[in-house]
Amino acid sequence: AEPESMPRYSRIILQQVLDVQDNSGMTPLHYAAVNGNMPSLRCLLMHGAVSLQEFSYRATPLLLCFSKSPVEIVAKVLELFLAYSI
Repeated sequence: AEPESMPRYSRIILQQVLDVQDNSGMTPLHYAAVNGNMPSLRCLLMHGAVSLQEFSYRATPLLLCFSKSPVEIVAKVLELFLAYSI
């Protein structure tokens, strides 16, 4: 179901799960972006993961991908961010 059609409490829980942070502050979206995991990235963005969330080094998932991934991965990740983000 799309987040807008879900009850409010379900959307709140979903958002908390999507944006959970590890000890360094990285979210699942950070890991999916830097590893070029397109299916996970698409799913996270489609369901409302916060694409501008910074972790302890003040890097967003997209910035982290730019700094750590090959250009082919960056291009695919950027395409997905543009399709699903702000």
